[in-house]
Amino acid sequence: MLDYLAVFAAGPNGPSPEIQRLNERIAENVRVREAKTNQLNSLIDALADGDSRAVMQRVLLLEGAIDQLDADLAQDTQQRDILLSTPDRADEAEDVERIREEINDPDPDIRHYARSRINMALRRLIDRIDLNSDSTFRAVINDGMSVTFDKDGKPIGVTANGKHINEKVLDGLLSHDYDAMASELIAQMQPAS
Repeated sequence: MLDYLAVFAAGPNGPSPEIQRLNERIAENVRVREAKTNQLNSLIDALADGDSRAVMQRVLLLEGAIDQLDADLAQDTQQRDILLSTPDRADEAEDVERIREEINDPDPDIRHYARSRINMALRRLIDRIDLNSDSTFRAVINDGMSVTFDKDGKPIGVTANGKHINEKVLDGLLSHDYDAMASELIAQMQPAS
């Protein structure tokens, strides 16, 4: 099972959509904060030239807006940093691949340590495992993706977004032959003649 799971669990490279969303919010808040700070500086300069109650009210409003932006920036930055500190699925899959060989080491201490590390990685990779009455089991990897294994741990079916992936596509995915996989997917999309 470990031979195949890393292929399915790795997912796309790059930051998660949540991290991208936080990066965009942080960038926008920084831009707005800089604009409001410039407005505030202009109002303070105008206030220095002459005492005006209206200018003072605008200064207070801008200071409040800047304080709120600072609080939002701190919260978004903290949330993004937490997300960035957790390993992503691709890193977890690589870790499983690296320590897979240690499972069969003759030294029982190395085997135990390797199995513990793989169990922890698999807990982060797999959302849940469904056991079937025919001795097969299904690993739900992430939203919309699941792999069904036979009793020996060989994948016998893959579902992505509710659609079954056929054997030719599965073979291309498992052998890292992405050209064959893409060709088969294109062929499946062609109307039957």
